[in-house]
Amino acid sequence: MLPHVREIVRDLDAIGRGVPLLAASPSDLPLAYYTHRADVLHPDLTQPRFIVITNDVYRRSLAETLAAFHIRPEEAITRQLRDYGGGAAMYELAYGGELPCGLRN
Repeated sequence: MLPHVREIVRDLDAIGRGVPLLAASPSDLPLAYYTHRADVLHPDLTQPRFIVITNDVYRRSLAETLAAFHIRPEEAITRQLRDYGGGAAMYELAYGGELPCGLRN
């Protein structure tokens, strides 16, 4: 259901659990399973920062994923952290601040 899920989980482990994760269905279930994070299924949307996983295979672009959570992209700063190819990507989103996450290749 989610291309490159194991690579995504590896990168999420490098970032740590302190940043809430947003992934629209059907990507949320494999992420919850492989990361052992139930908060993927019910993210705390009051947080100032998020990691967003997109899945173009299921038409879950960044805009569509944010819309699923009623997040307006123009109200936040967004940057791509990783493009996994094959339809999956990881983004960082923050409200009114810097984007401190980062991934080393």
